[in-house]
Amino acid sequence: MKKKDILKRMMVRESHDLILKGFILQGFGTVRLGLRRPRRKGLKLVDSGKDNIYTITLVLNPYDAKGGEENTWQKTWDTTDKPQYSSDQPIVDVLYNLTLEEAKRNIEPDGTLRTGAKWGGVWTRDISYSIFLAFAYHEPEIAKNSLMKKVSRQRIIQDTGSGGAWPISSDRTTWVLAAWEIYKVTGDLDWLRQSYIVIKNTLDDDAKTIGMTRSGMNRGESSFLDWREQTYPKWMDNKDIYMSENLGTNVVHFQANMILSQMASILGEASDSYLQKAQK
Repeated sequence: MKKKDILKRMMVRESHDLILKGFILQGFGTVRLGLRRPRRKGLKLVDSGKDNIYTITLVLNPYDAKGGEENTWQKTWDTTDKPQYSSDQPIVDVLYNLTLEEAKRNIEPDGTLRTGAKWGGVWTRDISYSIFLAFAYHEPEIAKNSLMKKVSRQRIIQDTGSGGAWPISSDRTTWVLAAWEIYKVTGDLDWLRQSYIVIKNTLDDDAKTIGMTRSGMNRGESSFLDWREQTYPKWMDNKDIYMSENLGTNVVHFQANMILSQMASILGEASDSYLQKAQK
């Protein structure tokens, strides 16, 4: 039997000897972390002598005393105005405080949330998921500013994607999830009225373009996994992507129509058509 066939049949167990750069805690404000790729030289499966179980030891993040500032975080911003958390696990407390500080650092001078270290400005998809998951609660006013930054002509702006943007990329309706989350947190009826108009215009446009399918689903590129070279086969061009009916994106469209129906009911507007669209 060939060696490769033996490897396919045997049980392989990885023994992870994790050598991190040492967690150095100073109260709840300092932690030393570091992430590096494992050293790949000399990796070898070793016979343990126990029923063809082979082991491999991966050394991850070897401690480097010369690593300097890149491995150290010291709390420098006041976050006492935010929800506080403490536990009997110091590393969890430190990571929570780090998260609070990073969130504050991400607020731009114009009162919006920055997309990332290398991505300036506001991106519809990124900011919407962030607001839905956390920022509607932590920074509701900043969240509102960020969402309205992605509105033009009372419609949601689509991020760039395959073919340029909308309608090939059609997941701008993630904005709806975030807007609704802000309302649930704040109960702000003025915000509900403002976002309702934007969402209604957007979904009405979608119904006339990406929603004209026999199946009743919407067309468009996958949401979140939006790097087409890694998501679609090479033979699919922009036309093929537009004609596709992606499950993940349609989940967002479904929820957007459900939310618009609920908004309309609260505001005394007609809601049946959006509920029917969602359930179609």
